[in-house]
Amino acid sequence: MAYERHLSIHLSFIFFITFLADQSSEALSLKAGKENITIVGPGLFACKEVSFQDPFNRGQDVNVLASIGHDVKSETTRNGAAIWVEDVTANGFTVCVLEFGDGSNDTAEVNWIAVQSAPSGSQLGATSLNSWTTGTECKRIDFQQRFSTLPTIFVTASHQFPKRPQDAMAVWVEDLREDNFKICLRETKIFDGPHRNIKINWMAFTNLRVDNFTITDSLSFTNINSPSYQDNYAFCQTINFTDPFFAPPVVVVTPKHSDDNNNSNLSGSRCIAVTAWIEQTSTKDAKVCVRSYNSNANNKDIITVDYIVIGDLDPCIDVTCHYHCLCKAFGPRDARCVSVVSCPSYQEPVCSSNGTSHDNECLFKQEMCLLLHNFTVQHPGSCEGEEYFKLLFTLFILAKGK
Repeated sequence: MAYERHLSIHLSFIFFITFLADQSSEALSLKAGKENITIVGPGLFACKEVSFQDPFNRGQDVNVLASIGHDVKSETTRNGAAIWVEDVTANGFTVCVLEFGDGSNDTAEVNWIAVQSAPSGSQLGATSLNSWTTGTECKRIDFQQRFSTLPTIFVTASHQFPKRPQDAMAVWVEDLREDNFKICLRETKIFDGPHRNIKINWMAFTNLRVDNFTITDSLSFTNINSPSYQDNYAFCQTINFTDPFFAPPVVVVTPKHSDDNNNSNLSGSRCIAVTAWIEQTSTKDAKVCVRSYNSNANNKDIITVDYIVIGDLDPCIDVTCHYHCLCKAFGPRDARCVSVVSCPSYQEPVCSSNGTSHDNECLFKQEMCLLLHNFTVQHPGSCEGEEYFKLLFTLFILAKGK
């Protein structure tokens, strides 16, 4: 009996440890980051090696999904780019970018997420494409299991032949359904093939659950009117975050295309191309832009952009500071109440409730925080002369009483 009890406890302990290990493994199965990449002419093509801070476990493929963005705000809308990954290992990967148009003047930024096993609520895959020579190539990809509703989806090209700008592609999704989707690629330069050994990394989900704070949603762009020259022929929308992030978060996007005529693009016969990018990201919002080319002017493109936002929220959210101190974030999980560092030198005196004068309200708050005093501003202006007038008023009352 004692042996059976001991065995039961031992097995329960093993199960508990295994459960924790599984949970830890799942939590570490998704990584995200940003990388600045210098892209200069001619060609507007560049590659960069990216190392994972914490490598994945060896023995299982890693899928990387990436989008092009910018770390500097621009007065004019920029262009998108063809982006793909190469040499993906448990330790890192190489990301390559070929910018469209005139380029972004060295402000390009790669947003990426990497997964080794499908996070809870998602499906993951890497699908090889047949070789083709030129134009648009599309392929239907079936999900391992049917989703109950239309999933959110992200795709990125993975090249097996390294550093080949002639294999640069615009990549988008067509005809997304609960059980399959169609991936389409169009070469950036006509007759630049043959294109061989290209895979598509993809991840789809209806209810993604990961440890990182994550926002997933979609933006809808309907080309009712033609885009203008002033907007660089792009359509853009801004995602306003409900709560601020500690630092600009990682944002990955994938465009999905359809049109009013519901034409099939399986053969790649239509002359279209769709691209999406992150125009600019801050701690409070992100601006997403799309451009499309369609040779049939009668078709009205409907483009939906799925996006995922991953990052750490500002730790000062819901933090209350006393003694007129301010909350300052020293790290993604390090919020401290501190005094204001510097104050203006102008003279705008205030009188505190303890009868002390200060040159301005900022200096008053700074002193209260440093001394941990909870006095308040009694009134604008200096406290000087108040005691004299109080004494006169007291004497007046006493004299009147006599």
